Amino acid sequence: MRRTRLTAAATSMVVLLAWTTCAIADVLEQVPSDALVVFKVNNLKSTSAKVSKLAQDLGVAAFAPQMADPLGFVQQQAKMTNGVNTEGDMAFVYLDPAQAGGDNDKSMLILIPVTDYQAFIGNWPDAQTDGAVSEVKMGNSPDSGFVSNWGSYAALSPTRDIVANKPGNLGIKFPAATSKELTSKDAILVANFKQLGPKLRPHVQQGREQAITELEQNMANDPEAAKFVPVARAAVGQFFNMADAFLAGTDAGAIGLSFTGEGILATVIADFKPDSYAGQLSAQAKNTADNKLAGLPVGKYMFFGGSTSDPQTATRVLDDLFQPIVTELVAADPKFKAAQDYYDGLKMYMSSTTSSSIGVMAPTAPGAEAMFQMFNVQRGNAEQMREGYKKMMTSQEQLMQALGVPAEQFKVTYTANAKTVEGVAFDALKTDFTVDPNDPSSGQAKMFMDMFYGPGGATVYLGVADGKMIQAMGLSDEKLTQSVAAAKGNLAPLSDLPTVKTVTANLPKNNLALFYVPVDEIVNTGLAYAKQFGFPVQVQLPPDLPPIGASFAIEGSEMRFDVYVPSQLVQSLVAAGLQAANQFRGGGPGGGGGGL
Repeated sequence: MRRTRLTAAATSMVVLLAWTTCAIADVLEQVPSDALVVFKVNNLKSTSAKVSKLAQDLGVAAFAPQMADPLGFVQQQAKMTNGVNTEGDMAFVYLDPAQAGGDNDKSMLILIPVTDYQAFIGNWPDAQTDGAVSEVKMGNSPDSGFVSNWGSYAALSPTRDIVANKPGNLGIKFPAATSKELTSKDAILVANFKQLGPKLRPHVQQGREQAITELEQNMANDPEAAKFVPVARAAVGQFFNMADAFLAGTDAGAIGLSFTGEGILATVIADFKPDSYAGQLSAQAKNTADNKLAGLPVGKYMFFGGSTSDPQTATRVLDDLFQPIVTELVAADPKFKAAQDYYDGLKMYMSSTTSSSIGVMAPTAPGAEAMFQMFNVQRGNAEQMREGYKKMMTSQEQLMQALGVPAEQFKVTYTANAKTVEGVAFDALKTDFTVDPNDPSSGQAKMFMDMFYGPGGATVYLGVADGKMIQAMGLSDEKLTQSVAAAKGNLAPLSDLPTVKTVTANLPKNNLALFYVPVDEIVNTGLAYAKQFGFPVQVQLPPDLPPIGASFAIEGSEMRFDVYVPSQLVQSLVAAGLQAANQFRGGGPGGGGGGL
């Protein structure tokens, strides 16, 4: 009896120590350092609760009851209800297929946190144990899985050898930025390019050679096309050069998700080697907390945001990527000198720009004004920006002719001092598209262009005020007046909107670019045009919904792109979709389709 009590006490102590270890151990310490891809879920119970709340808030749980308790559902399906440390982290690991005899489907490892390994194995009464490895049937799968005890984790794999011998190279390491995301995100997928790069680069080289060979063969039989073979070779080569440089210069890439009560934050990260091309460029970038919306007036938008840039870095990237292609194009046919002129204008434009704020406004009178209404405030060398933009626009006419478009169908007209607004003189660059009268679809094309660009046609206005270049297209005189006043005063009313503030608070404060997409305005605009075309969908969204927000930032040799999607927006869109679907089923605008 005394021995039994001692054994029970010892067992309890072991379980307690194991649980304590689980609470502090990082699952990555059990991941082989040569793993190719790792998917980590932090704190299973906490993440499950967040996903559950989001599913219920969005109404998804009503259609998929399992989403009310994702963790519980998975445990039931996989028959893993006992011995699991639900407050621990889990990892799904993809290893080199060579470890599974070359079978991609079996080169996987799952690390499940456990409080009691024996209780965990007890989930499968028919488990066949041989030494340290148990063979089990996972869920309803007819295939066997193999389980082994790796300390405070149960290691599972469809390949016995992967779990049979615990490797000595455990403890995968990632760069600091990626490591931080691995800790802070609820779920994150990480690609280990230190291992993936050398494996994938030979395939990139093979793809380059194959693509170029096929292009040359397809173009060789056409004398007119044959002279452009060097152009195609340069374009294809640049694409594969980018892919190869990414694989050679990247340590890790990650996609992470965080679930909050108010929304979902998705983050995409690339951690570059400091001495790589991308790493060196990244080191020159400077994030700022400047108001990226300065100069944009109040109003309804379908897109708005702003960015900062380093002209030297921007033009270097432009030259490295596109100048080789343009050079080959001009060499192939001198009439494509217009392409070099356009490129030179673009380079002048980018080399003069240090920051910009841009907005695409929603039309207030669909059909009577332009669908596309844009206002852009750019800072830097305003006069040089304007000259660069003029050169781009005016060279388009020659470029289109070089591409075979008849001169009478595409014409750019430049008018200096076309109008003055709030003391700012605007030049006008108007592009006229003349459709072919012999083309049966020309009437539809003209109708679409009139709707897209408005009664005034495709006209861009360029002005300079207080060292800023102001660019506008499709705006009414009233909107243009308001916009110029905001640009001159450097006003930023959009950043003070409560919905924008909420979204901004969930994105990195220091960044290079910050953009917003008011999906509700896009939907409302689409519905307004749908009614004009005879599709009166009676759907009404709540007013003042928060937009989707996105930011781009660089820190050291790390690039990151964050997107925040508010739950309130998704919930309203789901309800509107159900309401619209109900109408198409004949339920009428007030039918029980989840109306708003």
